[in-house]
Amino acid sequence: MSKLKEWVVERKEGIEEFYNEEYMPRKKKVQKPLKKADKNVVVKLIRALWAEFYGTTVLIIVLIISNVVSELNPTAILQLQPLLCIGFALSAMIYSVAQYSGGHYNPAVSWAFFLRGVFPFWKMILYWIV
Repeated sequence: MSKLKEWVVERKEGIEEFYNEEYMPRKKKVQKPLKKADKNVVVKLIRALWAEFYGTTVLIIVLIISNVVSELNPTAILQLQPLLCIGFALSAMIYSVAQYSGGHYNPAVSWAFFLRGVFPFWKMILYWIV
C-alpha cells in the first residue's frame, strides 16, 4: 500500500511541475455567458417583479375608483364599498399572480418573510422598489 501512495505522490508532483508557469502557463479564466439555468432564474425574477407591479397597480386603481364612487354617492351602505372592493381586489390579485411572486403587495409581508428567513434581503428590496 505504501508503494501506491508513493506513486500517487510522484505523479502529483510531476503534474504540478508540468503546470508550472515556466513550462505551460495556465489559461486565464474568462467570464462565461449565462447558462440556461441562470437565465431561468433571471426570467423568474423578472416575472415575479412584473407580477408585483401589476398587482399593486390594479389594487391602486381599484382603490381610487371605489373611493371616487363612494364620494359621489354618500349613502351609508356605500361607505363600506371601498373596504369591500379593496378586499376583493387584493384576494383576486393574490390568487391570480401568487404563483409567480408570492403576492407580497404589502411591504410588511415581504419584511415578515425576510425576518422568518425565507426571503432574501436583496429580493425584499426589489419588491419594495416595484
